[in-house]
Amino acid sequence: AVPALALLLVLAAAPAAAQPAPPDEATLLADLERTLSEPDYRATLTTEQWHAYGESLEDALGSKNRGIREGALRMIIFYGERLDIDRKGAFRITRIARNDRDDRLRRMAVVALGEIDSDWAMDLLRRSIRYERTPEVKQTMLAVLAAHTEADPGPARVGGH
Repeated sequence: AVPALALLLVLAAAPAAAQPAPPDEATLLADLERTLSEPDYRATLTTEQWHAYGESLEDALGSKNRGIREGALRMIIFYGERLDIDRKGAFRITRIARNDRDDRLRRMAVVALGEIDSDWAMDLLRRSIRYERTPEVKQTMLAVLAAHTEADPGPARVGGH
């Protein structure tokens, strides 16, 4: 009986086991990216699961963390044809394409808009192109618009005036 009592006293005196901290946005996004990188896993996903991934990525696009936004854009570029990114997501991507200080991230956002295959997103690009001052971003916009045969880039088309 004494050893059991000693064990109880030791356990009572020991600090409570720390509960693991909930994963942060970066960890969740990295786990998602690692999981989706497995072709066998991607092949088993249902439409509803792809929709849920798309919603998670839309939320990640609104993060204050630049790395989270970049990771979400990368995932949309890779899997955009399978995701169901709605207008909220397209608007968040457009905001990054227009306002981010990093031109590389802005170009990624433009490519992501092209990958979600949305007429609404293409219209946002078409309307934004005339205000773009960075030649590299503008060229990316032109290339994305030209890649979408159903989207008419209008007077700003490649080779146009």
